[in-house]
Amino acid sequence: MRVLLTPPTSRLFAPTARSLRAAGHRVRGYAPSADALGEHADEVAVGSPHSPDEWAWATDGCDAVVHLGGIETPEDLTALVALATSIDAGGPGRLVLASDLRVLGHLDRPVESPPFEPVRLPVDEAHPVGPHDGVSALVLAAEDVVRGAARRGGPQAVAVRAPSIWYSPEEPIRGDDPLHGHIYVDDLADALARAVDARMSDPFTVIMVAGADSTADDETSVVVATQWPEVAVVGTLPGWRSLLDTRKSRSLLDWKPQRTWHE
Repeated sequence: MRVLLTPPTSRLFAPTARSLRAAGHRVRGYAPSADALGEHADEVAVGSPHSPDEWAWATDGCDAVVHLGGIETPEDLTALVALATSIDAGGPGRLVLASDLRVLGHLDRPVESPPFEPVRLPVDEAHPVGPHDGVSALVLAAEDVVRGAARRGGPQAVAVRAPSIWYSPEEPIRGDDPLHGHIYVDDLADALARAVDARMSDPFTVIMVAGADSTADDETSVVVATQWPEVAVVGTLPGWRSLLDTRKSRSLLDWKPQRTWHE
């Protein structure tokens, strides 16, 4: 398959390109300039991320599009809208969006807000979302954009929600996540590549990916008893088992993380 991969400014670009190539796909990079793509793309398409016409030209001949997210400004969202608008029923059949678990509203909560409390544990894709700041609201809006494109008869869309990403053992990740979630960059890249051609039955699907363990110092049962003693727990959470349920990603993508935090 030929896959359009964008934006090249994302730190996910190179590892996702590697994963796509390893799966046998041909990568077409899309950027305002060819220099931004380096050696990670098999093909280069240069154009404005805000022009539906140029997106349509860039995606011509592609079977899928992988958008690496990073939706942090209204301009980022506008570019995604332009992409979604450009893809009609005759264009790429799959649109994969790298989304962010922060749509749950558990990060960077205002001081006056009550602490985050999950409705049940472990948290899965059915958990209610509740963005409370500008960035998390933009991320959720990005999911709505690709959902809308799919339901208008465009590409089948997949939003891959991930917690904090780590790139090396020496580089710290967010320490204020009450769910203590994480994912290694290569594991996320592998999930995004698998989402390109995985069998899906619905026009739009949300899939959560995460490392198999938590980043907490205490074992998971202690974390739950301390932070959320009244929250219902489905099943058991032995050791440092993650508080994020990734059974859907394992089922639909045949995916499992290779790197753990407590290794």
